[in-house]
Amino acid sequence: MQGLNGSVGEAEARLLVADDDPRLTTSLCSILKGNGFQVEAELDGAAVCQRIQTGCYDLILLDIFMPGMGGLEIMSWLRKADFDIPVVVISGSSVFDIVRQALRGGAYDYIRKPYDVDGLIATVRKALSKHKKDRAHAAMQLYFRAGEEFYRRAVDNLPDIVFTLDREGRFHFLNNRVEDLLGYRRDELIGQPWHHLFEEADATRASVAFKRSSTSLDEPIVERFRLQSKGRQTADREFEVVVLPFQADSLQVPAKPVVASAPAHIFALARDITERGKFERSMEFHATHDSLTGLPNRTLAMDRLVLAITQAGRNRQKLAILFLDLNRFKAVNDTFGHAVGDQLLRGVTLRLAGCLREGDTLSRFGGDEFTILLPVVRTREDVRAVADKLVHSLKEPFHIEREEICFSLGASIGIALYPEDASSAEELTRRADVAMYKVKHRGEEGYQFFS
Repeated sequence: MQGLNGSVGEAEARLLVADDDPRLTTSLCSILKGNGFQVEAELDGAAVCQRIQTGCYDLILLDIFMPGMGGLEIMSWLRKADFDIPVVVISGSSVFDIVRQALRGGAYDYIRKPYDVDGLIATVRKALSKHKKDRAHAAMQLYFRAGEEFYRRAVDNLPDIVFTLDREGRFHFLNNRVEDLLGYRRDELIGQPWHHLFEEADATRASVAFKRSSTSLDEPIVERFRLQSKGRQTADREFEVVVLPFQADSLQVPAKPVVASAPAHIFALARDITERGKFERSMEFHATHDSLTGLPNRTLAMDRLVLAITQAGRNRQKLAILFLDLNRFKAVNDTFGHAVGDQLLRGVTLRLAGCLREGDTLSRFGGDEFTILLPVVRTREDVRAVADKLVHSLKEPFHIEREEICFSLGASIGIALYPEDASSAEELTRRADVAMYKVKHRGEEGYQFFS
């Protein structure tokens, strides 16, 4: 049963868009990603069902009419398969019977094409919020209503750690998942203060979340925290914690642990998202870094340049952007193959990085082109000193030992300064590129300032 599995926080929510119109699907995915959601898409009903069985989604945006299984059939399949995933229907049809069937079938809301973007995003957020609240309330109702034996068996089989705190912040109840995930027996924790499990760095945020829940009766509090496994000095697992209060009283943490005897005051579910967190961080890294060299890619480099320009303008400082192109790299790549070329680029990266200060940004702009951001420079001589180091670092021959190859590269570097040469990131980079091509056309190694 997935009824109490719940979903992640809004910023990390994973959505599935199901629509047979590729242009609308592409547009909708772009809008949702731009608002901070993770989005995947399918164009036919059978593929939607298959993806749901192999993935984990927090909300489905579903078209009524699709090839194969239609939207209503998919919603019926979701109910029979016991998938508790909120559905928002998007369709060009406004026939009352269709709308009624969709809502009776469990859809959270019905949006007609063409949709208003702001209204769509607001509906998605409300659906996600309501699902979190329903999930937490369902677990809390189980806590209240079930008999002791059934209650323990049911709650112990949930995938989450379920715990309650009394008014003084001590553990009042924990299910057996705490032993599976963190290694503690629950009798070791009953009566202990909540911060016994929480990483010290997260303790302040956790305290705020628990106190907020005491006055936020309508909405659950959802936060990410690191919890400590038994016997470890630092937390090694990441959890999403959903907190609901029983009543609006202040929460006090005792100076020392005592046996919990007061009624439960705070109810919480903690889901282990360690692997998901690693995956998200990996995806974020690969979206902003070059896969071969590990350097920031063009997107991240431009973001850092924009930020550096803002800071330099505020502090009335100068900065420099250097556009570097390798000489003779194409000949090496064509002669010895891409495997040797890749090794060479990694070697170039190490040498260039060794010439820079902490705080400078070396990025791979593409192919054999690199950019270097010097966020704070005083004079042109400062920039010349760095450019000389970069050129000199590439004159030393490179050795590819496995291939028994040895060759030298050179570099052509163009330099543009802020604010003298340009005031925007795009124009500054373009002018550094222009200066680089002037060096390249002369057929020599070295550097030149934009003029």
